[in-house]
Amino acid sequence: MISLEEDYMRSIESELLEDVRNNPEDDTPRLVLSDWYMDHDEELLGSFIRWQIQGTDSVDLEEYGKRIYWSNPHSLWALKDSFSGRFTKITTEGRSVTFSTEGNVHITYRRGFVDELKVPLSTWLENGSWLIDTYQLSRVGLSERRPEVKFARGGFPFKKIYYWNSEFGGLHSILTLEIFKYLSGGIGRSDAEVRYDSVQDALDSLSDAMFVYARNERAKKSAQENLRTHYRL
Repeated sequence: MISLEEDYMRSIESELLEDVRNNPEDDTPRLVLSDWYMDHDEELLGSFIRWQIQGTDSVDLEEYGKRIYWSNPHSLWALKDSFSGRFTKITTEGRSVTFSTEGNVHITYRRGFVDELKVPLSTWLENGSWLIDTYQLSRVGLSERRPEVKFARGGFPFKKIYYWNSEFGGLHSILTLEIFKYLSGGIGRSDAEVRYDSVQDALDSLSDAMFVYARNERAKKSAQENLRTHYRL
């Protein structure tokens, strides 16, 4: 049973987190939350945020990974089942930290919070709208090299999205066009081959398409819920 004190502390934490969400480009609310954690026996959480923003004393990332996996409302506690597995690898690039799981999910923290996700296609199709509601993601991507999705009419399309790789002097497929159109709702895409000048351009476009899909799914679910409520379905 949650005590009144615990309930009060959670409400304050929720308010501080909401301030972070409402000011995504401002580090001040993040540092305020960091100080609050430090003052309430959550030094690991507080020091991680401050380290990522200001480069202060380094943090034990193994311990932090264990801590955020099991609890902490702005990280991964609700995703354990979807992500199917514990952390298997931690990689860093500067102060950017990526936690990888057995379920082929890669979670990147920047400025103290989840900033980027790479997940299997099935995970995004099932949880994408929830993920963009829960985390302030700036980028998303697919962790599979050859993602698959079932279509009502069956068959796997031949057309692909390409990027130009000057090092190898040719085009290299990264994703079937049909999957891309499925994720983006076909917005701005024709049946012609889509080509990009760089891998980064292609991945940026894929990230945009995944966001479009998730937002559309969220809108559909909201509309369905409104119908159920209005008509008492």
